[in-house]
Amino acid sequence: MHRNHAKTAIVAGWILGLGTIVWATALATSDGWTLLLAWGLLPPLLLIRLRKQQQQNLSEIIQEALR
Repeated sequence: MHRNHAKTAIVAGWILGLGTIVWATALATSDGWTLLLAWGLLPPLLLIRLRKQQQQNLSEIIQEALR
Protein backbone atom coordinates (compact mmCIF):
# COMPACT_ATOMS: atom_id res chain seq x y z
CA MET A 1 0.00 0.00 0.00
CA HIS A 2 1.37 3.40 -0.92
CA ARG A 3 2.10 5.89 1.80
CA ASN A 4 -0.61 8.31 0.63
CA HIS A 5 -3.22 5.54 0.60
CA ALA A 6 -2.25 4.52 4.11
CA LYS A 7 -2.54 8.11 5.36
CA THR A 8 -5.92 8.46 3.71
CA ALA A 9 -7.13 5.22 5.30
CA ILE A 10 -5.94 6.33 8.74
CA VAL A 11 -7.66 9.70 8.43
CA ALA A 12 -10.87 8.10 7.17
CA GLY A 13 -10.84 5.63 10.06
CA TRP A 14 -10.22 8.44 12.55
CA ILE A 15 -13.10 10.51 11.20
CA LEU A 16 -15.48 7.53 11.07
CA GLY A 17 -14.53 6.61 14.63
CA LEU A 18 -15.28 10.12 15.83
CA GLY A 19 -18.55 10.12 13.90
CA THR A 20 -19.51 6.91 15.67
CA ILE A 21 -18.73 8.47 19.06
CA VAL A 22 -20.83 11.52 18.19
CA TRP A 23 -23.71 9.33 17.06
CA ALA A 24 -23.49 7.11 20.16
CA THR A 25 -23.44 10.05 22.57
CA ALA A 26 -26.07 12.04 20.65
CA LEU A 27 -23.92 15.15 20.64
CA ALA A 28 -26.28 18.07 20.10
CA THR A 29 -24.67 21.20 21.56
CA SER A 30 -22.63 23.67 19.56
CA ASP A 31 -19.86 23.49 22.18
CA GLY A 32 -19.68 19.74 21.69
CA TRP A 33 -19.45 20.09 17.92
CA THR A 34 -16.74 22.74 18.26
CA LEU A 35 -14.74 20.48 20.56
CA LEU A 36 -15.21 17.59 18.14
CA LEU A 37 -13.96 19.71 15.24
CA ALA A 38 -10.94 21.05 17.10
CA TRP A 39 -9.91 17.82 18.79
CA GLY A 40 -10.92 15.28 16.21
CA LEU A 41 -10.85 16.61 12.70
CA LEU A 42 -8.02 19.11 12.59
CA PRO A 43 -5.12 16.76 13.51
CA PRO A 44 -5.73 14.30 10.65
CA LEU A 45 -6.29 17.14 8.19
CA LEU A 46 -3.02 18.73 9.28
CA LEU A 47 -1.31 15.36 8.92
CA ILE A 48 -2.38 15.15 5.30
CA ARG A 49 -1.43 18.76 4.59
CA LEU A 50 1.96 18.83 6.32
CA ARG A 51 3.24 15.39 5.38
CA LYS A 52 2.72 15.28 1.65
CA GLN A 53 5.05 12.93 -0.13
CA GLN A 54 7.56 14.80 -2.23
CA GLN A 55 7.70 14.02 -5.91
CA GLN A 56 10.96 12.76 -7.34
CA ASN A 57 12.64 15.00 -9.84
CA LEU A 58 13.95 13.69 -13.14
CA SER A 59 17.52 13.35 -11.89
CA GLU A 60 16.43 11.18 -8.95
CA ILE A 61 14.36 8.95 -11.23
CA ILE A 62 17.32 8.42 -13.56
CA GLN A 63 19.69 7.71 -10.67
CA GLU A 64 17.26 5.17 -9.21
CA ALA A 65 16.90 3.44 -12.57
CA LEU A 66 20.68 3.16 -12.95
CA ARG A 67 21.14 1.41 -9.60
